[in-house]
Amino acid sequence: MTVWRALVLAAVLTLASWAVVQGGIFWGAKNVPAGAGMPDAEAVSDVDLFRFDSFYYYSIATRGYEFNGDLYSSPNIVFAPLYPLLVRAVAPLFGGDALVAGFALNKFLLFGALLCLLLFLEPIFGLVAAFWILFGAVTSAGAYTFHAYYSESTMLLCLGVCLLAWQRQWLGTLAAASCALGASRITALPISGLYAGALLWRGWRWSSPRLGIYALIALGGAAGYLCFIEARFGNPFTLFPAVQTASWGKFHPPTDWWQLLTGGYLWRYWGSAFDRGLAGWRDIKTVNLAWTTLALFSCLYLIVRWRRELWAWVFLLYFAFIYATDSSSEYLISAHRFFTLMVPIFMAFAELHDWIERWVSQSAANAAITLLLELNLAYGIFYAGYFNQGRWYYF
Repeated sequence: MTVWRALVLAAVLTLASWAVVQGGIFWGAKNVPAGAGMPDAEAVSDVDLFRFDSFYYYSIATRGYEFNGDLYSSPNIVFAPLYPLLVRAVAPLFGGDALVAGFALNKFLLFGALLCLLLFLEPIFGLVAAFWILFGAVTSAGAYTFHAYYSESTMLLCLGVCLLAWQRQWLGTLAAASCALGASRITALPISGLYAGALLWRGWRWSSPRLGIYALIALGGAAGYLCFIEARFGNPFTLFPAVQTASWGKFHPPTDWWQLLTGGYLWRYWGSAFDRGLAGWRDIKTVNLAWTTLALFSCLYLIVRWRRELWAWVFLLYFAFIYATDSSSEYLISAHRFFTLMVPIFMAFAELHDWIERWVSQSAANAAITLLLELNLAYGIFYAGYFNQGRWYYF
């Protein structure tokens, strides 16, 4: 694929994602009553999509990390620094307005992420399938986060560069991108560790001290963030879980590891979902459960189909981290937005299309995937509307 074609397709995908989110904002304003997250946000800004976690990123960008020792104060220290730092860096271009800068920045970050992912996916699936895989991801239930004052676009760009760099064996670029990835989101820390380990292993096999240095760089973003928190506020490995349990305890009760490892949580949650019946199609617990289950099966499929590829293990590790930290609550909090980065869900859709085409017909395959993408779009509009109207548990 030529770079020009990739640039055009990335722009089309960015605009499609934005159009779906705008459709959700328009629909929500007419059909969804304002929720608890609306007045608080409007006290800071009347800009659409400034909600919930946006407060934390904005406070880091404008004032830095703050924690008074009260675990119940919902401190911003559990939010990684890269996106707020980028906002602070580009804010002078927007007259010093960190709000405008953050929203504008995310458009460019998403475009860059989609460009990298198109170049990564095209050799594996072909150009048409790569486009529709990414179309599904950026119009899904959590796609509003790519355009909100959130860090999803930052993480997706860093992840996209990592995937493309390993595929092309640009190992210096991989080290830098992994460093940035580790500073983009807490959920990315294990992925940076995996890339650092891969670079160390490659360095040992090739007897290359340079790759050992790259491995240290790959961990640098995550290590720098954690060391800063350690120096200013205390041990992050004990402090972060304590803050999470105190400030967001409803969504993070103590984990029963037997239930986690055996899938007992998901079995129980599916039982509750069936009790809710068809009327629960828009219940946050049902939708997050569906996304978590789709992510689980797509990762298992990846490992069966591409177990020799590092990128398959990257997504499995990402899923495992979110599953381990979120599954103790039936809300599976924010699963629909966490798994917008789970491109394998839509890779599995592409494989489903090929399977139906092979065993039934091309028209049946096209009809099935069209129906799935239409359902996906409906949830993209629905959740964008609820998010922007400040319905708090949809963040």
